Amino acid sequence: MTHETTSRLARPFVAALVCLVTAAALPAQEPSREPDAADLNTKLQQAIQNQQWATAETTAAKLVDIDADDANAWFQLGYSRHAQKKYDRALEAHVKAASFEDAATRAAATYNAACVYALQSKIDDAFVWLDKAVDAGFSDARLLKSDSDLNNLHTDERFEPLIERVSKRDAPAKLAAFSYTTPRKSTRLVYFPSDMPGGQIVIEYAAVPWSDKYAGVLDDPRFVDRRWRFGADAWTNLDTSVPVTIGGHRIEPGYYYLTLTHKGEKKCVINVLDAAKIRASRVDPVFANTTKGGGEIPLAYESTEDVTDALAIDLAMDSRDKTRGALVVRFGTHRLSAPIQVELGR
Repeated sequence: MTHETTSRLARPFVAALVCLVTAAALPAQEPSREPDAADLNTKLQQAIQNQQWATAETTAAKLVDIDADDANAWFQLGYSRHAQKKYDRALEAHVKAASFEDAATRAAATYNAACVYALQSKIDDAFVWLDKAVDAGFSDARLLKSDSDLNNLHTDERFEPLIERVSKRDAPAKLAAFSYTTPRKSTRLVYFPSDMPGGQIVIEYAAVPWSDKYAGVLDDPRFVDRRWRFGADAWTNLDTSVPVTIGGHRIEPGYYYLTLTHKGEKKCVINVLDAAKIRASRVDPVFANTTKGGGEIPLAYESTEDVTDALAIDLAMDSRDKTRGALVVRFGTHRLSAPIQVELGR
């Protein structure tokens, strides 16, 4: 499935303060106004970035009620239903979004409709809609090969010729551009000079909210030996100015992108990728599974009773030896960790 028109991208805490005052102390209040399309689009964008698909669905539905010709609202309505596995209702919205003249929206929505048919094992319909998507301008062969929604099609004799057709398209890919702002988190070990050189190790990431749907991922063979984006939105990155060994893997000073792989039987590793090489290839983190090579940090797994409500990555320092510590990853009831040894030198 694609996200926000041509690429699948992979995501708020609201507090209310109630003050008890006498009616006489209250100033006159204006009637509350209904949110307009701009407000709803902002809310929709935030819900999508936080992977709050139910909120995204209701918000997109309101936008459709305001303007039945809002192609993006129909597209996001289909996408949010798709993400919730409401496939029949998602298909309705995908087909509607595919009916608009905007080329990028039409191609992506048509492709998403094909994904629904593939997920429902309606193989012939899936290929019909994939052909329509290509005719409409869909040209992402990489997504065709990596999208798990299309797994049911891989053994069909029509699949490889379709990929070849898309790969050889003469028409350039239609460009879609997006602008959005999302919060990032960071965890940092920092050393200030005293009798030895200083330095720092920083990991920056965007947190993915926990959902019960992730509880069984490590027991699902479909997720084994596949690299995943380690967080939301942009690449999770590691920036170190000192040599550091994490989980037995030595990392030289530099800037790296991180992905996560489940090797099976709850044995996970963090893949450490040269950021310069990834940038040179212009691979978006949504295609993390297409990356190759890099080092591996093995992680110890532990199931916890406490639930961490969003991805949390921490670099913890040993109070007795400040050159030692641990990398700890917490997500829902899962806890992953690896020992750290920092080389500060003298």
